[in-house]
Amino acid sequence: MFTTYVDRGKLVGATPDGRLAREPLGDSFGAYQGRDTKGPTALLNSVTSFPHLGAPGTLVVNARFGKDMMTSPAMRRKLQQLIETYFARGGMQIQITVVDQAILEDAIAHPEAHGDLIVRIGGFSVYFNDLSDEMKRSVLERSIHAI
Repeated sequence: MFTTYVDRGKLVGATPDGRLAREPLGDSFGAYQGRDTKGPTALLNSVTSFPHLGAPGTLVVNARFGKDMMTSPAMRRKLQQLIETYFARGGMQIQITVVDQAILEDAIAHPEAHGDLIVRIGGFSVYFNDLSDEMKRSVLERSIHAI
């Protein structure tokens, strides 16, 4: 797994956005974990205001949704439309994790009960239990979006 935002964050002082010294850096081109408070449309509009084609490699955006987003065809269609609009506006890559906060918290407290829990990190799907404590906290701190 190729991720550097946790380790590199340990070398960086506090930043103007309120990130504390030695805390992980942002995990994607999107808002810092937990700071995207205006909803997924605002998040994706912000990220696509920058021309992605000028960036080296790809600009990854992490987005987390609660499982309620998958409970009906209408909700799944809304999510599909959001993703289609993101790409139509020039977005390059979006990594979506669908999991509720309570599940992640329980997986930290009782890892043996969640051996099959998979999340998206750094372009990869990975078992949550295989992550370091800092990486688990980073996933836990991501905003949970709804449409």
